[in-house]
Amino acid sequence: MQSAAFITLASTQLNKQVEFYSRFLSLTPRGSTSTYAEFQLVGLKLAIFSPKANHVTEFYGGHALSAVR
Repeated sequence: MQSAAFITLASTQLNKQVEFYSRFLSLTPRGSTSTYAEFQLVGLKLAIFSPKANHVTEFYGGHALSAVR
């Protein structure tokens, strides 16, 4: 299925995000690993990934991770 939109979210709490979106969308992710999960909806693909530890600050505006939690 071709998607019209592709959205990616970075999260250091991948399992919590996958659990939330699974309940919210009433879907199980397609293609899920310990660092990536993907939900396919009509016209939309939602991907959630866990950034590598040395790249976390790139996704949190340069703030230390402990300040984000």
